Amino acid sequence: MDRLRLEEVKIIFKNFRGEKGPYNADGTRTFSVLIQDPELAAQLIHDGWALKPLKNEDDEIEAHHLPVKVNFGRTPPRIYKVSITTGHQLPLNEKTIDMLDYLPVEYVDVILNPYSWEVRGETGIKAYCQTMYVVIEENELDIKWANMPSAAPFEV
Repeated sequence: MDRLRLEEVKIIFKNFRGEKGPYNADGTRTFSVLIQDPELAAQLIHDGWALKPLKNEDDEIEAHHLPVKVNFGRTPPRIYKVSITTGHQLPLNEKTIDMLDYLPVEYVDVILNPYSWEVRGETGIKAYCQTMYVVIEENELDIKWANMPSAAPFEV
C-alpha cells in the first residue's frame, strides 16, 4: 500500500501531548484528519483506511475523520510549524510537538504511512504521520509583528 498524501486539510481531536483519555492510552500521540469530501472518504474506506464517521445530532454522517498516530520511535516523523506571514518553519520534536494542542491550526499538508493490521479475522490500515507541515492561523497582531526579530526565550 502506498503512502497517503493530503494537502490543505483540517485536523481535529488533537492530542500531541499523548494525554490519556477515553479513546487514548497514556503516551499515545494522536490527531485526526477531517475528510469532508464524500468521494475521497468512500475511496479511502474502499482501500481499507480506518476512517470513522462524524455524525450530527440526528445521527446522520456529516463527514469522516482518519485517526493518525504520531510515533517518535525508530523513525520519527518530520513535523513543522509554519507561519505563512513570516515564511518561517519551525521543526518540532518529541519535546515541542505538544504546542500544536494549543495553537489554532489553519490547515495541514501531511503524508501518512499505512500500517496494515489483522486482528481476529478483521483487517484495516492504520495511519502514522511521516511528514506534516502545520500552518498556524495568524491574527492581525501576529501579522503586524511578524517581521520583528525574536530574542532568545527567557528561562526561569
